[in-house]
Amino acid sequence: MEDHIKRWYTPQRGLLGEWQEAAWRRALSVEFLERQKGGRARGEGIRWMVEALFKEGKDVPEIIVTGIGRDFFYPIATNGHRFSSFLECQIFRRLEKEDSFVACAVEALSDEGEIVYIPQKTVLAKEIIFSKNYTRSQRSFFHRMHIFVGRGSRVTFVCHTNICKHFVGSLFNFIDLFIDGEAEVTWIEDRAIAERQFFLDVIRVNVKTEGVFSLLGGTCGISGVCRRDIKVDLLENDSKGYLRGGGFLCGDAQEGSHICIQHKAPRSTSIQHFKYVVDDCSRSSFVGESVILSAAQKSNASQLNHNFLLGEASRASGHPVLKVFADDVKASHGMTFSTLSERELFYLQSRGIAKEEAKLMFVHGFLRDIFAYDNHNFDIKRCVY
Repeated sequence: MEDHIKRWYTPQRGLLGEWQEAAWRRALSVEFLERQKGGRARGEGIRWMVEALFKEGKDVPEIIVTGIGRDFFYPIATNGHRFSSFLECQIFRRLEKEDSFVACAVEALSDEGEIVYIPQKTVLAKEIIFSKNYTRSQRSFFHRMHIFVGRGSRVTFVCHTNICKHFVGSLFNFIDLFIDGEAEVTWIEDRAIAERQFFLDVIRVNVKTEGVFSLLGGTCGISGVCRRDIKVDLLENDSKGYLRGGGFLCGDAQEGSHICIQHKAPRSTSIQHFKYVVDDCSRSSFVGESVILSAAQKSNASQLNHNFLLGEASRASGHPVLKVFADDVKASHGMTFSTLSERELFYLQSRGIAKEEAKLMFVHGFLRDIFAYDNHNFDIKRCVY
């Protein structure tokens, strides 16, 4: 199956082409290692990628940046050489340790993208808001972003996904984020999925001394598939990673998150907190890994995954993983599954509240602590029954 992807691999000229070639070589290396073990390259995304490319072909989304963000976005094709001195070293070092064929393939197949450069000690009071517009149907869209946030900077990114009506296709996004010492970055993104739509987000983050990375991701939909592959490396002392997210899924929608946070230095901190509401025949899955290496003494890692099942045929699965190689750490994980209480539902209905509205009240209350910690409002009502 992986051989079928190669026919769509056409590296660009110049610096971007070199990065694509490096990613493709690593993809082949990962595939070879998997075959040596008697298996295949891992990831459901491979099957979706092959099917999407054969049915739809390849395309690039339109990126619209508003407000102050225009001063920090640079197309790779025309500005890659300006930032090659530090980007190349970072990209090649990251690829040496990449163990996901899908992540390498998405990076190699992304022909266009942006470099976002935030100079050191840049504190932005307003959010950087940008949108990815998908205006053509029956296509597979590949896009990449390389983001560098300088020392002591503070910035919030808000990403909107705008899809044309009746869009049918696949969206593959690769995000490479480097956070320098004492910098703080917040990444906010919500997504609505519909029938015959497939989303795959690959996010790779490196955090240095006293840097902070916060992610808030939301998914809602009545059909379609959304997958997230997130890996955060806490490289130096006192670095932090806070990942929160969840979703409200109806119909036959599917959402899955695979998150890995590696603690590589002392006093690093990570939190994973994800909640999912699944109704009808929808599915959710969460795989969370916290790896604390021997050098990461006095680190703190926490995982929480809560699932609220509304439908009789709805399914949720979770797999928390703790790998601790240090002896002076705090590490915890927890997972819960619950269903709608008929007694509580009857109580609301006896007060004149319609059944479907009462269900939405439960959904809002269940997800509130995830999406209320930030000023960004996640629009759950887009999934009204």
